[in-house]
Amino acid sequence: MNEIASNRTKSVVEREDKLLVGYVLAGYPDERSFMEVMGILGSSPLDILEIGFASANPYRDGSVIAAAHAKVDRSICCSLDYWKEIRTVTDKPIWLMAYAGDFIDSGIYKEFCKERVIDGLVIPDLDEARRVSLLSAAKDYGIDVVGFSNPSMDDCGLDDIFSTFPLVYEQLYVGETGKGSSVEMYHHMLDISLRYPDVTGLAGFGISTREQVERKFKEGFCGTIIGTAIVRHMNESFESLKNYLEDLGRAKETWR
Repeated sequence: MNEIASNRTKSVVEREDKLLVGYVLAGYPDERSFMEVMGILGSSPLDILEIGFASANPYRDGSVIAAAHAKVDRSICCSLDYWKEIRTVTDKPIWLMAYAGDFIDSGIYKEFCKERVIDGLVIPDLDEARRVSLLSAAKDYGIDVVGFSNPSMDDCGLDDIFSTFPLVYEQLYVGETGKGSSVEMYHHMLDISLRYPDVTGLAGFGISTREQVERKFKEGFCGTIIGTAIVRHMNESFESLKNYLEDLGRAKETWR
């Protein structure tokens, strides 16, 4: 069993009974306004910030996040200096979410790891062999690689994930982000993950309300990842974003 490599992430996991992870896209709604967004996130109840790396083809994201990708200046988001600035405005763990073609295959991830501007990598479209290889390479820099599980995986596949990755994004359904599913098929996946008490399993996909977060906490997930709803509130106004994040934080207060 691998241990959490990032000191920031490890500290948060050890300190908090339940975690809130929130997704935003670097450079959105624009280069400077994003730094204002970072200020809001930094003072919010979010424990970990998952920050997207803009892609020309965000094919696994739903319409809300895909539309954000289309509006971002990707040249800015590829700038290591921009990410260094992002790193300076918060002490919270930063997990960079990117597609393999944009971030891994290009080799740009090596500089990001060397400069330690991030604490974790979330790469949803890597095959498991490459993700395990990346896990080994990144930990030398104190950076984690998040594993992925979903309800379509068989027991052997799930055991492989939970025995290899200390941090796992447990997708509640198979498909695009933000769409949700009317059929709950994740309970067997959750049962298997709970056999691995050292694994921090985070529920994601289709979660948008405080009540849903509270339910996932109660079911046994270590935390939740929310993206589409955060971007949607940001699109409405920064005040709406602040109020929404404050409401999500009440789920943690209820748990305590």
